[in-house]
Amino acid sequence: MHGCCVVTGLLGSARNSVDIPIHAEYKLDSESENFESKFELLMKDIFSNFSMHHERFDAYRSRIMGESAVFKSQVEDFFLPRN
Repeated sequence: MHGCCVVTGLLGSARNSVDIPIHAEYKLDSESENFESKFELLMKDIFSNFSMHHERFDAYRSRIMGESAVFKSQVEDFFLPRN
């Protein structure tokens, strides 16, 4: 929401693209042998090319901003089903 680039691991809901729909390059395996070096390279690239990386999160930010409306619609559908 605040324009950050999200980098996450692969544990829990972050593993799938439904719960955390970001590009795979921003999901790092913390169990991998070279996790630290991959993280370092990604961070350097994000800081060097922020506008490009920032743009790659436009769809994710839009989805987050729409979550309130989606939730409201789901609640309405539950209590006021359309036949």
